[in-house]
Amino acid sequence: MKKIAKIGLIIVGVVAILAVVGAVMFGRGPSTAEAAPADVAERVDAYNEWFSTSELPKLHLYASPGGINPPGFVEALQAQGAPNYEAVFLGEGGHFIQEDHPEAIGQNISEWYSRIDQ
Repeated sequence: MKKIAKIGLIIVGVVAILAVVGAVMFGRGPSTAEAAPADVAERVDAYNEWFSTSELPKLHLYASPGGINPPGFVEALQAQGAPNYEAVFLGEGGHFIQEDHPEAIGQNISEWYSRIDQ
């Protein structure tokens, strides 16, 4: 696989994770069928379906309490059983985990990247 394609995998994986945030949040309130605006709910459902079935490698780095992706959110994602989904807990952190754990993030991305290169 070419390097640019691999970088695309990382970017798409991150985008997929963030898109699923909406699906989990909707799950705590009204169902997406009842959510408004309807076009946003439909997109969230489509992203969630893609995330849950795509074979694309996905790396999810998270912290606690976390800003967008707290541990409870990650547990919900793991329960979906998405293929090629890997979650790594970095430790304590808030919304900007890249500031809290820059070395750990770099190391985890590097290790993950080398595994998907095979």
